[in-house]
Amino acid sequence: MYITVYLMILSAGVALYLGLRQKFNSLRPIVILIFASLSADFTFRLSLDIFDVFIPYTGQVYRLLEFILLLEFYWILLQISNPFRFRIIQISALCLLIFVSKLNPNILRISNNFLFSVLATLYFIKLIREMKIQNLLSFPVFWINSALLIYFSGSIFISIFFELLGRISEGTAIISYMFHNILGLAKNVLIGWAFIVSRRNNNWDSQLDS
Repeated sequence: MYITVYLMILSAGVALYLGLRQKFNSLRPIVILIFASLSADFTFRLSLDIFDVFIPYTGQVYRLLEFILLLEFYWILLQISNPFRFRIIQISALCLLIFVSKLNPNILRISNNFLFSVLATLYFIKLIREMKIQNLLSFPVFWINSALLIYFSGSIFISIFFELLGRISEGTAIISYMFHNILGLAKNVLIGWAFIVSRRNNNWDSQLDS
């Protein structure tokens, strides 16, 4: 279990390094998200494994940052509304999420899983309907959206599947945690590859407005 945790943290560090080497374009929210993920996981594991100290609210803070940054990312991709209107929607949605969840980590996690699974699916539908991108494999957003769809939809499946198994065996919580780390590792690897693709194709950003 600990191997998957530290592999996930290592992959986030590599992805962040690759992200910082490119220009800050439409992928800026993703670079900041990777930094937030690395900081939260590293701080939590370091304090718990070395100092045996549990730092509260690290998960909640990360989920709120995840909510803000990915809303901005999909606003850029889907081009839903003007910037001023989006900021109002973003702040209102954040306040609503905090009020409804009362910062319960499970509610925050489930809310993000469902919301961004839907947005990732909608963006793939948009790509298929418009057919503007000739080579999806050279389009960084394709890899990032794939990473997010795999991560969030996989998290939904793991939550449902292991919730059912948890009623039979308490040991399934450890297995669930391990699979979640594997999803995080896969997400970081795909995002890291997206940053490599972005550096190879510097003008890909113009395709978002075409």
